[in-house]
Amino acid sequence: YNIVITGTLSSKLGVAYDGSLQSMSSSGQSSSWKSHAVYLNYDPISSLGFTLRQDYFDDRTFSPIGIGGKIYATTLSANIKNQNLIIIPEFRMDNSASDVFFKGAASTRSKNTMAFLIAAVYKF
Repeated sequence: YNIVITGTLSSKLGVAYDGSLQSMSSSGQSSSWKSHAVYLNYDPISSLGFTLRQDYFDDRTFSPIGIGGKIYATTLSANIKNQNLIIIPEFRMDNSASDVFFKGAASTRSKNTMAFLIAAVYKF
């Protein structure tokens, strides 16, 4: 199941929620996972916007993605718009109750990780 709710608080401020729940069984085992994401969008001017997103993922027993456990992620993105081009710098922090993130060597695991990326989108 999935539900998405969006709201406009003002011409510059919006909020959204995206929640999912899935149950499954395989080889006699049953499990379920859920995820929640809350978005806060702020566009101070038409050429610049910011989004703060908080994600929560809870994966019980066995995992469709193979990790199990609970993960919290916080992401801050900007949208810098110039005609048909959008530049999106993004900073993300992930935290887990167990060591699920790989750092450096494949055998080194951690409970948290951080990432920075820059995306570019061109609208034709």
